[in-house]
Amino acid sequence: MRKLVPLALLLLLFTGCSSVDEKKKSMTLQSTIRAYESTIRWGDYETAYGFINLDELEEPGPLPGDLKVFKVTSYLSSIISVSEDGTEAQVVAEISYYNERSMSVVDMVDRQTWQYDTEVGKWYLTVPLPDFK
Repeated sequence: MRKLVPLALLLLLFTGCSSVDEKKKSMTLQSTIRAYESTIRWGDYETAYGFINLDELEEPGPLPGDLKVFKVTSYLSSIISVSEDGTEAQVVAEISYYNERSMSVVDMVDRQTWQYDTEVGKWYLTVPLPDFK
């Protein structure tokens, strides 16, 4: 019986650490999405580009300099799903923006995939910046 008590305590410790790690990942995801939203909302596309894991991109998408004519007027994002292991999240952002060239307001939906890099402890986008048109 005496041997079981330390084993049970050790098991509780590992279980507790696991849930703390999951909570930290979730909080980091939420703060990362808010930071990304802020950079897009304020037209800081250079900084927004830094959220992307370029090694994971299947297609390059627009470069930050190409997006200067687009002014975001509204940005609302929602986390749609998170993988069981908590390392991938699907996010949908509803974006309204003003195109200075055409002088029009456009609404779009931006589907984002975020992946957690366990080595660095950060979330990265695996899709390009929004393709404003």
